[in-house]
Amino acid sequence: MTSEASIEQTSKAWLELRKGKLIKIQGTAGWPDRLALLPNGRHFFVEFKKPGGELSLLQRHTLRSLRDIGHEAFEVDNITLFKRLVNERC
Repeated sequence: MTSEASIEQTSKAWLELRKGKLIKIQGTAGWPDRLALLPNGRHFFVEFKKPGGELSLLQRHTLRSLRDIGHEAFEVDNITLFKRLVNERC
C-alpha cells in the first residue's frame, strides 16, 4: 500500500518539476499538510492521506472553514488526483 508520506513526496517532486511549490504547514492542529503554490499564481491547500485514510473531525472542519472563506482545499490520497487538481488550475 502507498503511504501518505510517499504520495506527499511524489506530489512535491512532480509540482517542483513544473515550477510550483508545495509548502509544508506546521504547528497548527487540524490544518492541511501543505499549500500548493502553482506557477500561474494560483494556490490550494492539500491534506494528504493514504488510500482509504480518513480525515479527523478537526481536519474536516478546517477544510470546510477554508472553503467557506473562498480558498480551495482538498483531501488527496493519490498522485493522480493531485496531478489533476494542478492541471485543472494551470
